[in-house]
Amino acid sequence: LGALTQGDRRAVGGSSIQDFAVEDKYGRRALEKLFECLESRSFPGEDPEFIHDSESGYDGKFSTFCDIALESLKLAGIDHKLNPNQFLNRILGITVELQNQIFSLWYDFVVFCVGEDKAKGKYQ
Repeated sequence: LGALTQGDRRAVGGSSIQDFAVEDKYGRRALEKLFECLESRSFPGEDPEFIHDSESGYDGKFSTFCDIALESLKLAGIDHKLNPNQFLNRILGITVELQNQIFSLWYDFVVFCVGEDKAKGKYQ
Protein backbone atom coordinates (compact mmCIF):
# COMPACT_ATOMS: atom_id res chain seq x y z
CA LEU A 1 0.00 0.00 0.00
CA GLY A 2 2.88 2.34 0.77
CA ALA A 3 4.17 1.95 -2.77
CA LEU A 4 0.74 2.69 -4.23
CA THR A 5 0.24 5.82 -2.14
CA GLN A 6 3.92 6.81 -2.39
CA GLY A 7 4.07 7.08 1.39
CA ASP A 8 1.24 9.59 1.65
CA ARG A 9 -1.18 8.25 4.26
CA ARG A 10 -3.76 10.87 3.26
CA ALA A 11 -4.07 9.26 -0.18
CA VAL A 12 -6.19 6.44 1.24
CA GLY A 13 -8.45 8.13 3.77
CA GLY A 14 -8.63 11.63 2.39
CA SER A 15 -8.04 13.34 5.73
CA SER A 16 -4.87 14.60 7.26
CA ILE A 17 -3.85 14.34 10.89
CA GLN A 18 -3.92 18.16 10.81
CA ASP A 19 -7.71 17.94 10.56
CA PHE A 20 -7.67 16.78 14.17
CA ALA A 21 -5.10 19.23 15.55
CA VAL A 22 -6.08 20.91 18.81
CA GLU A 23 -2.84 22.82 19.29
CA ASP A 24 -4.30 25.91 17.65
CA LYS A 25 -5.66 29.14 19.05
CA TYR A 26 -9.13 27.63 19.46
CA GLY A 27 -7.90 24.78 21.64
CA ARG A 28 -5.93 27.21 23.81
CA ARG A 29 -8.79 29.71 24.09
CA ALA A 30 -11.19 26.91 24.98
CA LEU A 31 -8.84 25.74 27.72
CA GLU A 32 -8.71 29.27 29.16
CA LYS A 33 -12.50 29.49 29.05
CA LEU A 34 -12.83 26.08 30.71
CA PHE A 35 -10.70 27.15 33.66
CA GLU A 36 -12.48 30.53 33.91
CA CYS A 37 -15.77 28.65 34.02
CA LEU A 38 -14.62 26.14 36.65
CA GLU A 39 -12.93 28.77 38.84
CA SER A 40 -15.93 31.12 38.74
CA ARG A 41 -18.21 28.12 39.38
CA SER A 42 -20.63 29.37 36.74
CA PHE A 43 -21.46 28.21 33.24
CA PRO A 44 -22.55 30.62 30.51
CA GLY A 45 -26.04 29.58 29.51
CA GLU A 46 -27.82 26.43 30.59
CA ASP A 47 -25.91 23.93 32.73
CA PRO A 48 -24.57 20.89 30.88
CA GLU A 49 -26.98 17.94 30.88
CA PHE A 50 -24.77 15.73 33.05
CA ILE A 51 -25.19 18.13 36.00
CA HIS A 52 -28.83 17.10 36.28
CA ASP A 53 -28.21 13.37 35.89
CA SER A 54 -29.34 11.71 39.12
CA GLU A 55 -26.33 9.38 39.08
CA SER A 56 -23.77 12.18 38.72
CA GLY A 57 -23.81 13.13 42.40
CA TYR A 58 -23.87 16.85 41.62
CA ASP A 59 -27.46 17.35 42.84
CA GLY A 60 -28.12 19.63 39.89
CA LYS A 61 -25.47 22.10 41.07
CA PHE A 62 -22.79 23.19 38.62
CA SER A 63 -20.74 24.53 41.52
CA THR A 64 -20.48 21.02 43.00
CA PHE A 65 -19.13 19.73 39.69
CA CYS A 66 -16.62 22.62 39.57
CA ASP A 67 -15.29 21.81 43.03
CA ILE A 68 -14.83 18.12 42.17
CA ALA A 69 -13.36 18.86 38.73
CA LEU A 70 -10.88 21.45 40.00
CA GLU A 71 -9.68 19.16 42.77
CA SER A 72 -9.21 16.26 40.34
CA LEU A 73 -7.44 18.46 37.80
CA LYS A 74 -5.14 19.79 40.51
CA LEU A 75 -4.26 16.27 41.67
CA ALA A 76 -3.51 15.29 38.06
CA GLY A 77 -1.19 18.30 37.65
CA ILE A 78 -3.48 20.10 35.24
CA ASP A 79 -3.83 23.87 35.19
CA HIS A 80 -4.58 26.64 32.69
CA LYS A 81 -0.89 26.96 31.75
CA LEU A 82 -0.81 23.66 29.87
CA ASN A 83 -1.22 23.48 26.13
CA PRO A 84 -4.25 21.55 24.81
CA ASN A 85 -2.25 18.40 24.00
CA GLN A 86 -0.83 18.25 27.53
CA PHE A 87 -4.30 18.88 28.94
CA LEU A 88 -5.83 16.06 26.89
CA ASN A 89 -3.06 13.66 27.84
CA ARG A 90 -3.28 14.43 31.54
CA ILE A 91 -7.05 14.19 31.88
CA LEU A 92 -6.55 10.50 31.12
CA GLY A 93 -5.31 10.25 34.71
CA ILE A 94 -8.69 11.02 36.26
CA THR A 95 -11.83 8.91 36.44
CA VAL A 96 -13.40 8.13 33.09
CA GLU A 97 -16.75 9.71 33.90
CA LEU A 98 -15.16 12.97 35.07
CA GLN A 99 -12.69 13.04 32.21
CA ASN A 100 -15.59 12.69 29.75
CA GLN A 101 -17.47 15.54 31.43
CA ILE A 102 -14.43 17.84 31.47
CA PHE A 103 -13.58 16.96 27.86
CA SER A 104 -17.18 17.63 26.86
CA LEU A 105 -17.04 21.12 28.37
CA TRP A 106 -13.68 21.85 26.76
CA TYR A 107 -14.97 20.68 23.37
CA ASP A 108 -18.09 22.84 23.75
CA PHE A 109 -15.80 25.82 24.32
CA VAL A 110 -13.76 24.92 21.21
CA VAL A 111 -16.98 24.89 19.16
CA PHE A 112 -18.04 28.18 20.77
CA CYS A 113 -14.69 29.86 19.98
CA VAL A 114 -14.77 28.67 16.37
CA GLY A 115 -18.37 29.89 15.99
CA GLU A 116 -17.47 33.22 17.53
CA ASP A 117 -14.66 33.78 15.02
CA LYS A 118 -16.82 32.61 12.11
CA ALA A 119 -19.50 35.13 13.09
CA LYS A 120 -16.86 37.89 13.14
CA GLY A 121 -15.36 36.74 9.83
CA LYS A 122 -12.03 35.94 11.55
CA TYR A 123 -12.09 32.14 11.32
CA GLN A 124 -8.85 30.62 9.99
